[in-house]
Amino acid sequence: MGKAAKRQGLNAAIKAFESNPSPVSMQRVLFATKFEELRPRINNFCKDYVKDFTKNKTLYAEQDGYVNRLLAALFAYSHLEKIAKRQGQEEETKLYATKNQEYKSERQDVIKSKRW
Repeated sequence: MGKAAKRQGLNAAIKAFESNPSPVSMQRVLFATKFEELRPRINNFCKDYVKDFTKNKTLYAEQDGYVNRLLAALFAYSHLEKIAKRQGQEEETKLYATKNQEYKSERQDVIKSKRW
């Protein structure tokens, strides 16, 4: 697979995520990390997403699809935690791990309190 095709695939996955943030579309983006040349863009995408999610969390919590956004944030935080750990960035690793645990707990609370 050529570089252009890989970039095109990643662009499509990111566009799908932006259109409908969900854990599945986040997984599609993260799947592209197997291509080394795409990793910096994916890492930045994840950092941007968790920053946006954290900033707008209260607003998102009032909207349909919050659990999907929350799960996507969990996937992004997990990815960033692995990267930080691999690079020996202890503070970042701890920050990402803490957020991951916080959001896992919140997810459980939401699941227990919602009935569909």
